[in-house]
Amino acid sequence: MKSSKFINDILKDFDASISGLATLIEVNPATIHRWINDEMEISQDNIDRINEISSIIKKISASAHCHTSEIIKTLVTLKKSPLWKGWDHTIQMLSGAEISLQNEDYLKKHLLQNPHLIEDGLRPLKRIPSALDIDALFKDKSGNHIAVKYYKKTVATDEYGKVKILLSTLSDKLGKKNKLILVAPRFINSFVEVSANEKSLRLFQINIDIKPIQPIGLF
Repeated sequence: MKSSKFINDILKDFDASISGLATLIEVNPATIHRWINDEMEISQDNIDRINEISSIIKKISASAHCHTSEIIKTLVTLKKSPLWKGWDHTIQMLSGAEISLQNEDYLKKHLLQNPHLIEDGLRPLKRIPSALDIDALFKDKSGNHIAVKYYKKTVATDEYGKVKILLSTLSDKLGKKNKLILVAPRFINSFVEVSANEKSLRLFQINIDIKPIQPIGLF
């Protein structure tokens, strides 16, 4: 594919300006003009970067429900500002992935009233042992304990050590057949990978609107 067609298709699809696209992919606007005029062949690295940005824009658009041109303007403004903290943070912020404290409280109440959203046959328990750093405790059909812990923000790899300690504490206090369910707006891939061998751990990724609760792992 010619550089000119690739770039023109991107600009048309997202209603983006040349300067806006240049800011997002970190190239000089003159370079984009040269691609458009087929004076320079676009490198595979730049194609990959543009495709990555396109994917990010689509992801934010699907969640934020606004036109891509407005998203691009916002991204460009953020990219130029001291508030820029990288793409992961920006995706969370613009897609509403970070849950406010008010929404977290609502989430807890919502899941306590509708435990079937987590697993069929769960019965909430009113008392939680003080030694357990969890937000809700249930019993399943077999009488085993199901502990739930909520996170307002993305769960990163450095949280795994705390989760390991919590799993050990749960085993000591509640028995070997308990399960721990972590509920968060997002889990970093590396966290999912390091926790994959924990047989009693389940991860649930949620959106800010509470529904649906989407299991991303059952270990």
